[in-house]
Amino acid sequence: MAEEMSFADWLSEQLHERKMTQKDLVDKTGLGKSTINKLVRRMIKRPDPQTYVAVAQAFEVSPITVLRIAGILPPDPDFPELEDLKTLLAPLSSEQRKLALDLVRTVGRHSKE
Repeated sequence: MAEEMSFADWLSEQLHERKMTQKDLVDKTGLGKSTINKLVRRMIKRPDPQTYVAVAQAFEVSPITVLRIAGILPPDPDFPELEDLKTLLAPLSSEQRKLALDLVRTVGRHSKE
């Protein structure tokens, strides 16, 4: 990610941005309340792979994105900001994503001029 962020910080940020509680995440992931609480409080440093997958599914992002944020996979060498973009776009509605994509296309067209 552009600025280094721990998995716990990212998890907390995602909960806040999505207006979700830890209980909401428990319900969406099927993980235990204690597990989610320990993840947010940095008491679990390296969760098992199923935990990362469950969190990815709950936030509707790719497991690869979550594994990169957690530092298990390296950033994409050709486009390290890609995971940041995915994370920013994931909570948006399809209409909002379309608007964001249109904006990026507009910026891209203007940068070529």
